[in-house]
Amino acid sequence: MTVGPRPGAAAIRLSPLIGAAVGGAGGLLYWGAAEVWPSSIAVALAMLTMAALDPPRGIAPSSPLRIAESPGGVAPGRRPWLAVLTVLLEYNALMALSAAKLPYALPPNVSLGILMAAGHAVARALALSVTPGQSQPQVHGPSTADLAIALVIGFLPAALIGVPGLVGVAAAIAARMAFVAFLRRSPGSADGAVGVVMKAAEIGFYLGTLAAWSFI
Repeated sequence: MTVGPRPGAAAIRLSPLIGAAVGGAGGLLYWGAAEVWPSSIAVALAMLTMAALDPPRGIAPSSPLRIAESPGGVAPGRRPWLAVLTVLLEYNALMALSAAKLPYALPPNVSLGILMAAGHAVARALALSVTPGQSQPQVHGPSTADLAIALVIGFLPAALIGVPGLVGVAAAIAARMAFVAFLRRSPGSADGAVGVVMKAAEIGFYLGTLAAWSFI
């Protein structure tokens, strides 16, 4: 049996921090833009910033090191309707969350940046849990310890948000499971699977957090 190299533990464990940094950069751009333009423009610019830092391209489900080094998204060439739906869902969810209040005092327009950082961190942590699959059995997945540490790091920003953040994590996990099941049943969907799951988990987090705020 051919055994591939195990990805670096540091890259796996720190991958959620990369996601948090990407979301934080989007939040910083939103904070500055919202001082000048309406929230709708600021959200669009924040999404553009995050897309530039975390390009939406397909990733073959190879090694978690590639997930850590190569951000993922929806491969628009394979399913253009999915790419359009993704943008619409993310934009509208972020617009609705721009009015959210966190359980602690923050300057205006800062809350959304924290939510975006949490969403990206959760998405990257859950993407690491997508195993290489049958198409590449020679590639190792992350060790249990590395994955556990990455999940703790990835979920921590959401936990700091409170109950809505925890509900968002649950929704992200559900989205991850649903899309993995869908992609397994869809022929020829291995290419870009990790990117699709990552984006689904991110949007699931936003929608779950938004839904939770409706009851608080």
